[in-house]
Amino acid sequence: MERIGEVQVLLASRARCQEVDDLWPPKRPFAHANLGWKWAEVHKRSAECFALVRATDRRTLALWASLNRSLLLPEGRFYRLDYVEVEPGLRGGDIAGLTFSIAFQRALEVGVDGLVLPSFPETAHLYEQMGFERRVPTGWSVGKGMVAFVGKRELLLGLVEEASRYVVASDQAE
Repeated sequence: MERIGEVQVLLASRARCQEVDDLWPPKRPFAHANLGWKWAEVHKRSAECFALVRATDRRTLALWASLNRSLLLPEGRFYRLDYVEVEPGLRGGDIAGLTFSIAFQRALEVGVDGLVLPSFPETAHLYEQMGFERRVPTGWSVGKGMVAFVGKRELLLGLVEEASRYVVASDQAE
């Protein structure tokens, strides 16, 4: 596995999203439902869009976006994690876990009661493994063919705590 080193979280610019649109599509698995995603378009529609980048060369490792970061539902206020993608060559490793933990931390920063997200059927098992409930909360809907997931605040806190294994103090970094 590739050694990434120190990473940073940035607000994703439209230019960064366009660069991802130029670089990632040929690397995406042919059968994946996100084959046609255009991050520059997602960026335009999003309330917020973030990038996880390698500190040394600013290479984009992951992107995530929320169309509406604070969604009021009968169950409470929820962060909407609408889009998340790890660079195709880095999927399935620590970068994915780190990306999700930072996105969950962002949800907690917003002060919500939980997080809702739509998933493609082929990635639904990942959210179930993290402890998310497979259900559509009252007052929210997902697109055709998508699977809805809900994670309460306590789950997010636990997942962020687990992710602390990714953090290395700067005086301990190589």
